[in-house]
Amino acid sequence: MLNKICLSAIVVFLAGCGSSSSTVTNSDDTNRDKLEWNSVPEKFNPQVNSEDFSIHGVESIELSLFGGHRDARVIYSNTLRSGEGVLKLYNVSSGISYIPSLKQQMIESTLQINHFGRYQCSIKIENRKITNLEGKCYVRIEIILPLNSEIEVYNSDKLLTKRFKPMSNQSFIEALKEASFDKNKLVVIDEFLNSYFTRNKTPTLTSFELETVISEVLKTDNKLDILGKLHPYVTDRQNLGQVIDNSFHYYDREKARKIVGL
Repeated sequence: MLNKICLSAIVVFLAGCGSSSSTVTNSDDTNRDKLEWNSVPEKFNPQVNSEDFSIHGVESIELSLFGGHRDARVIYSNTLRSGEGVLKLYNVSSGISYIPSLKQQMIESTLQINHFGRYQCSIKIENRKITNLEGKCYVRIEIILPLNSEIEVYNSDKLLTKRFKPMSNQSFIEALKEASFDKNKLVVIDEFLNSYFTRNKTPTLTSFELETVISEVLKTDNKLDILGKLHPYVTDRQNLGQVIDNSFHYYDREKARKIVGL
């Protein structure tokens, strides 16, 4: 498969030291869309740049780094000190390249790592080899964390690790809207519920959120199934009747009311 990336946006350059590792997640080295790093010719100037960061008080890490969508990994190290993390960027370059910068900021318990500066990259990869390159391109992102860390890592909103905390209602609805077809949306709903149940916690929803979720599926049977799964967690239950009137055809409303006990 031939892939081409042409980007002119914001980017990052990192310097620092790396770390040995024990476990790798979200890595598929047989994927032909990913670059075979050890075979990159010297003419493409392969470099690995890294920077340490603190994970004290961090529950999640959100990356928004161009070029990392093809190959983003989380590595767990048995040599990193507690409270320490490392970000590594694998880059190649040809011709004019720019030295961008990195922006880190903590928002509550989330560490955000974003590009800041200019990113110009045009690259073609075929059969895991570079066939054309102009500018400076990032071809792999690695986040290295201490072994047994329970920190969720996202790259461009994609979860790279296991889920370690219950899914927020906002993330749940966003994931639901991004999913295609009823069957995929039902999987998201089960994932939302399981993110609570596996931690012995109980989700809460408003009637408006329940109505939004029901509106995301097309088949009536699926709508009724969702109503049955989610109505016990609605906090303003006095509005369930209105949710049913808004979400179901006239002939299905009686069945829906029986499900919720109205």
